[in-house]
Order: sequence, then C-alpha cells, then structure tokens
Amino acid sequence: MKKMNDKGYALLTVLLVSTLLILISFTFFGQSMNTVKQNKVVETKSQAVALAEMGTVYYQHAVENAFWQVRKEITIKINNDINNNRVEPDGYFDNAVTLFKTYTNNITKSKPVEDDASFTVENVSFTADNDTGKISIAYSTLGKEKENTAKLSAEFDFSIKELKESNADGSGGSIIKLLFDEVKKLGKVCYFGQDEISTSCNTIALDGSKPLDVGKGSNHNNFNNKIIYSTGPLTFGGNNVNNLDYTKIHAEDQITANQNMQNAKNSTIETKKSISVGSHLDLEGSRVIAGENLTVNGKLNLLSTLYRGSFVVIKGNATIDNKLEIDSKSTLCVGGILKIDNEVKTYKTGLPNGVYTNDHPQFASKCGGSPSAGEIDWGIMNPNLSVDYDY
Repeated sequence: MKKMNDKGYALLTVLLVSTLLILISFTFFGQSMNTVKQNKVVETKSQAVALAEMGTVYYQHAVENAFWQVRKEITIKINNDINNNRVEPDGYFDNAVTLFKTYTNNITKSKPVEDDASFTVENVSFTADNDTGKISIAYSTLGKEKENTAKLSAEFDFSIKELKESNADGSGGSIIKLLFDEVKKLGKVCYFGQDEISTSCNTIALDGSKPLDVGKGSNHNNFNNKIIYSTGPLTFGGNNVNNLDYTKIHAEDQITANQNMQNAKNSTIETKKSISVGSHLDLEGSRVIAGENLTVNGKLNLLSTLYRGSFVVIKGNATIDNKLEIDSKSTLCVGGILKIDNEVKTYKTGLPNGVYTNDHPQFASKCGGSPSAGEIDWGIMNPNLSVDYDY
C-alpha cells in the first residue's frame, strides 16, 4: 500500500513540474511575441524617419541646384547688359533673390519612393537679408511608410554676398578717379551729319563740331534706348532733352543742354569735361559722371527706380542754382566745391543724406570711383543643414 502511495506522489510531482514548465514556456513565448511586435513597430517607424531624412537632403540638393541655375542666368544677364550698355549694378542682387525665390517655390515637394512609402516637404519659409546677402530656408519633411509617419524640421542658410563693383579707389579722400568707358559705340552706328538718323540707329556718333539736332524742333524726346557718342563736345540743339529711357551719352568734351534735361531714367551720362544744364536736371536710377564741373541752372532731382538709386560723381565743382532733392538710395559726390542756392555746402556745415563732399569722412568709400561693370559676389554654396528630430 505504501508502494502505491509513492507512485502516486511521483506522478503528481511530474504533473506539477510539467504544468509549471508549460506556464513558464507560455510566459517566455508571450514576451518573445511582444518583443517581435515592438521591433516591427520600431523598424517601421525607423523607415518613416529614414524617408523624412531623405526628404531633408533631397530639398537641400534641389535648392543648391536652383542656386547654380540662378547664378548662370544672372551672369548671362550681366554680360548681355554690358554688351548693350544697360548695366544696372544695384539691380542684380535683387533680381537674383527674386529669381531664386521663384525657383525654390517651383521645386517638387512630394516624392514617392516605393509602394506605400514617400516623403513630402512642407512649411517652407524663405527669408533674405538684402544688407548681408544671407538667405535662410526653413522647412519640415514628412516621411510616410504605410500608416506610420515621422516628421523632421530642417533649416540651412548661405550667402549671395552682395554686388561687387569694379571701383577705382579714391586717393587721399580728395580726388575721384573715374572710369569713362561705360558707354561704347554698339549696334548700327549712324554718323550725324553724314547718315540719316532713323529709329534703326543704335548709336548716334558725332565729332561735336556742331550741335546735335535730329530735326524734331525745339525738343529732343526720341533718344530712348539710344547711345549718343561724341568724340568732342556735345551740345543738344533746341531747348529740352526729356524722357530719356535707357539712354547712354558719352562725350570727350563738355555736354550742354540749353534748358531742361528731365525724366532721365536708367540712363548714363559721362564726360571727361563738364556738364551744363540750362534749367532742371531730373534723374531716376541714372548715373552722371563728370571729370570737371556740373552746373544746373535750376533744380537737381536724384530719384530711384525699384532696383537702384541715381549716382552722380563730379570731380570738380557742382553748382545748383535752385535746390537739390535726393532720395535715400541716391548718391551725389563732389570732389570740389558744392554750392546749392548760392550757398556753399560742406560736411562741417551740414549735408543732406546721400551727399558727400571731399571733407566727408566717408567720401573715399562712397565716392572712390565708378563701376564699369557689375558682378555678383556669390559667396560659397556650402550650406550647413540642421535637422530637428521632433517625431
């Protein structure tokens, strides 16, 4: 009887141990299944993160490609403007920023990678500092793998530094060294006094032995997009020389307008000698360079276009009989004596903003010369990408 009891106890023990082992096995199996599920979730989430990271790099490279395309187009524009005597130094930087914004806005923002996997660029913010040339771009990317998503925030910046102008340096802050080769004879050249001056003439050339009169009566309002090039003095016959748009005027000797020279927009007037205007001189985004003196027997207005101010450099004296009006983008530099309304103006007695006489501490830096061509200093396109993992 005792032997049977021993066998019963042994069987019970085996059953208990077996049950315990089965319970432990189920516990480990459940933990293993949970671990597999967790790993699968993490793996799927990691794939979504990887897709979002792919989006940040994709957009950065697309912006870099846009940068090089803008650089190419602006360089072509500068070269074309130089060849056509339409250099606008103050406008190229703004043009580059505007064009760059357009290219970045047109970048494809969403890309499928494979079935149920994609990334999307969102919330693009574009800022440009016109003073430093710094451009900053912030954006977010959404990576999606089936139902799982991950979102990253990214930003980077780089610099289109500024317009670089080919300046001749001032000497000792009292002498302006000027370049008188901005205006060149281009296109179809018609020689005044020999050829018929028609609308097809790109350049009107003359020796200055007699006044320029193209048969339009007392006024000259038909010189838009023309080059007037005199190898001697240049005197406009008649009275007014108005509404000059993209007009380039060069004379080796004095330039004389009997009365008004108004509404000269995006134009260049240069002479190695003096300029004399019988009444008012109005400039808008234009440049005047005189190796000697400027005399305006009326009012001098220096205004700006959207992209650039007027720039007037007079190596000798400047006499303005009436008054001077100058806006915030324009500059007047006088190397000799500046007289406005019969009163001598100096830095010590007070000058309007944008006006520099040779006693001004910024005279050399502001009036050191005249750019003969424009060029963008593009800086280095090597942006440092910063990514915030905010998923």
